[in-house]
Amino acid sequence: MGRTRKPVSEQKGHLRVIDMQKRLAEEEMAAGGKTSLRTPPDTMFFDENAKKEWKRSVKLLKEQKLFGDLDRNNLLCYCNAFAQYLKATQDLKESGTFTTDDGKKHPLVLVQKDFLAEAKTYAALCGLTMDSRMKAAAKKTDAVETQIKKKFGGI
Repeated sequence: MGRTRKPVSEQKGHLRVIDMQKRLAEEEMAAGGKTSLRTPPDTMFFDENAKKEWKRSVKLLKEQKLFGDLDRNNLLCYCNAFAQYLKATQDLKESGTFTTDDGKKHPLVLVQKDFLAEAKTYAALCGLTMDSRMKAAAKKTDAVETQIKKKFGGI
């Protein structure tokens, strides 16, 4: 089984120009369109918090070239899991306790934990994690550094 492919922006090795152009074209084709990301699928949200998270996330993800219509379901699952995590947290806050009378964890703690894990999984698939943002920032820094080296040489 071969290694997973990285986007051109995250590759460290040198590529021939023709190979880079081919891979960039492949990335563009893989992303698909972005038309269904413009309006949220109203009927599929858990609640209003999920809809708000959709709008917030889409604004962030529009900057990423590889994110497109094909990732819509992952984003929808992330938003719903996040909203359910918030709901479980609110319900837990209202109950005022983290344990039951017999000293066991409150069932809402387990629900909260499950939805947080689900939200983290889908956030990673969508590129919403700290790791993915750091990679994007490193890419931009490298691009600026490369431009400076091209303009002024290796000072």
